[in-house]
Amino acid sequence: MCDLGGRICFWNKGAECLYGWRADEATGENVYDLLFPRELQGIEEKERVLAETGEWAGELLQVTKTQTTIVVESRWKLWRNESGNPKSFLIINKDITQRRKLEGELLRAQRIETAGRLATSIAHDLNNVLSALLISMRALSQEQIDPARRDALGVSELCVVQAAQLITQLLTLSKEFDQETQSIDPSHVIWKAAKILRSAFPQSITIDVAVRPHLYSIAGNTTQLCQLLLNLGMNARDAMPGGGTLMIEASNVVLDKSATCSSLEVVPGEYVLLSIADTGDGIPADIAPRIFEPFLTTKNESGNTGLGLFAVAEIVKNHKGFINLSTEPKRGTRFLVYLPAEKRSD
Repeated sequence: MCDLGGRICFWNKGAECLYGWRADEATGENVYDLLFPRELQGIEEKERVLAETGEWAGELLQVTKTQTTIVVESRWKLWRNESGNPKSFLIINKDITQRRKLEGELLRAQRIETAGRLATSIAHDLNNVLSALLISMRALSQEQIDPARRDALGVSELCVVQAAQLITQLLTLSKEFDQETQSIDPSHVIWKAAKILRSAFPQSITIDVAVRPHLYSIAGNTTQLCQLLLNLGMNARDAMPGGGTLMIEASNVVLDKSATCSSLEVVPGEYVLLSIADTGDGIPADIAPRIFEPFLTTKNESGNTGLGLFAVAEIVKNHKGFINLSTEPKRGTRFLVYLPAEKRSD
């Protein structure tokens, strides 16, 4: 309950639980200063409706004692004295923060589902186009052409094949193909991805690859792992508009219980560690914790969907692995991807 000036006159137990202030702390404080320190736009309109109709209802963003922002379903009712003149107003608020969060997640899931349906339809058409293109390119390769053009044609053919594989993977993610798992030598996938990236990178960016010998094999999907490296590589390219270095490394590691105690999802054992590092701009500190969310992008290009790193996280999850990120502004970004080694029979 507040007086007409907004000074809190009564603060019940429900308000104590919702906001964190005790009654003796809140009573006498201005309700707007206490609960709306960041945002007061629109308060005048609410007060006008309250004065004219005697009540107002709607949703508000407020803050708690710990400065946590919450969403409340709020109802305001004007109270009058015996003469009929306004003397105070009652505010009843209900915390709907979790409900709004769940609704947002549902809408996001529906958006992803819609995008997936559209992508599946487009992917089928693209597959047909790429198949015809590949047939024509292979026919051309049989013709008598000079070596330079033959090499260029070979690179183009490789890119078309990779594009077709990635489209097949897109259809796999939409449940139209089975997830094919096989024993994989990670070094083959790394060198293949590096070759494709070199054809797509400007000369101002150097790609260095360091693969330790005798890497553990991985039980997984070749196309998915190649997509993972391509997505991280293209992300690194965008972070180095003025040039730089992309470093792709791979090695065997063994994680014991002490190394995995920080996360219950990490299982001790043998892993292949993929390190993908760039010398680019880095990721802003406020964005880094959310970098794997779908549709999150810091780029201005209209063609960027914000799904690249989300797809990376999903691929790592599919392979029972985990991913860590380290980044500093103007000093680059490093993704550490841990993929469990294939179990060996001794």
